[in-house]
Amino acid sequence: MGYYRRMGACWLGSLLALFLGIPICFAQTPSSGGVGAHVTITLPGGVRSETIFVRYVLDEDFGGWLQPREGVSSYLISTVRQGIPADRFRALVYAPGCMIQTIDLPILSSAVPQVSFVCQPLPSVALTGRLIKPVRLDGREVNIQVKYVARWAQRFLGLDERIINDIPVGGTQQVPANGAFALFVPDLSEDPLAGTADPPGEFRILGRDPSSGKIVALIIPITQSLRTRMGGLQILKQYPEAIEFAPCSGPHTALQPRDEFGFTLRPDPSDPCL
Repeated sequence: MGYYRRMGACWLGSLLALFLGIPICFAQTPSSGGVGAHVTITLPGGVRSETIFVRYVLDEDFGGWLQPREGVSSYLISTVRQGIPADRFRALVYAPGCMIQTIDLPILSSAVPQVSFVCQPLPSVALTGRLIKPVRLDGREVNIQVKYVARWAQRFLGLDERIINDIPVGGTQQVPANGAFALFVPDLSEDPLAGTADPPGEFRILGRDPSSGKIVALIIPITQSLRTRMGGLQILKQYPEAIEFAPCSGPHTALQPRDEFGFTLRPDPSDPCL
């Protein structure tokens, strides 16, 4: 088969899981389906199918995420919710090196809607940084991951503004002992959706345990002019060299500054983790 059939729908789950960036459920292969019971998203040549990101909503329900697969040319997503075909399908689609694409279409009972993901090239921006205050990690090694928080997407998808929609935009990279790292992030200032969004989005940098993959810290820019209100990194066309970042409390652990004896220190008023 030239494509992989992934179908299904999922329902509203924990907001905590959303904050952690953990998919609550994915499209599932159905036991049956009829004409008009799914949407087909076709991929262009040059876009690796395992790198695609799709976040979708059926009518006003929560919707779900597509589970990417390697070596396929299109995806089928079910538009059936609780046994009834949905009237509307909305989605965000992203692939590395491409601009974000939105899909908003009615579900037609007489035909299977087919949408082509068009990769409009998007340049990358170099991001070099150094992780300071390593004592907060209690000797843990961390891998860092960058996600784009699309705050404008709640309105487009018709979701509660408290629901976070984030898109992985950077591969996971291990932070060496000296804390220095260098990676590339998409230049979203050139993206018509992300660059002119209101409310604007931001990059969120996560520290993950190398073994379990669990989030152990939020990695926050020290420089206030680069930092968003929620502790993310502002979207810029160019970043200064060697930006300093600090690990702050993550959802799985309360990282508190401690002295050499393990006693909690009173944080400095300028601490970005406050």
